[in-house]
Amino acid sequence: MAQSRSWQIEDVVPDEEEASSNTENEPTQRLIDALLNKLPSKTPNKVKFTEFDVSKINPKAWIKTAQLIAEDAKPNKAQLARALTESFKGSSAEWLADNLDENLTWENFLREILSH
Repeated sequence: MAQSRSWQIEDVVPDEEEASSNTENEPTQRLIDALLNKLPSKTPNKVKFTEFDVSKINPKAWIKTAQLIAEDAKPNKAQLARALTESFKGSSAEWLADNLDENLTWENFLREILSH
């Protein structure tokens, strides 16, 4: 049976003297840094829809595009409210203000907008 080993910080993080004198680790460190930079950030993605003004665009086309964005981004309630508020203009913004509530989800919004 293999014995478990307890790891210490010194096992994985070299001290300053060791790190500065050990140039063979440099390519490995650059690779690690590059991979870490590729990781997604912990901040939530900002959801952004195109402008929606019912007097200027085809609502069905906007809904289809927004559906794709919402399905991909899976916004939470706050992200969805912010994205909709930023994209709705003119009388559409007034309609949105009258219809936003605490039950906001993409599905509820879609049902509400399609009923008008």
